[in-house]
Amino acid sequence: MKKRDYAKSDKAYRERHPGRAAEQVRRYRAKCRFEVIKHYSNGEMRCACCGESHYEFLGVDHINGGGSAMRKALGHGNITRWLYARGFPEGYRILCHNCNMSIGFYGYCPHEKETKMEKPKLLSDEEIMESIIDWEMLPKHEHTHFNLARAISQATVDKGEK
Repeated sequence: MKKRDYAKSDKAYRERHPGRAAEQVRRYRAKCRFEVIKHYSNGEMRCACCGESHYEFLGVDHINGGGSAMRKALGHGNITRWLYARGFPEGYRILCHNCNMSIGFYGYCPHEKETKMEKPKLLSDEEIMESIIDWEMLPKHEHTHFNLARAISQATVDKGEK
């Protein structure tokens, strides 16, 4: 059979069995998406940035950019089938949609900044008690939660300077 004949018979099949053909396409797309996410997340099925694991929130990220141009060339929703059909080429990873959009809009993900920031030094129980004692030494009319928080915050700053 020539290619043109296949196209005619394919069209005739879809016309005779519209529900069955649509279901086959849905299953194939779902299979491609699952295999792509599984491959590019090394079987972990989670965002490479924040660890999000809800399958519905995961998507393909172009590590070196170019996703918009590729989407325009392939058409919306075809990236997973394209990757699957080409045997999972390099240059892609799995991110949740929040991380992916943040990188696209701002050039970074807030999760990357959080991991680079130095974690605040935690106060010991004794240091917290000292802060409370300092707070209790204030006149009664200044006993507010704000002043207590400020005393504890100041103790944290003092500890960081030591």
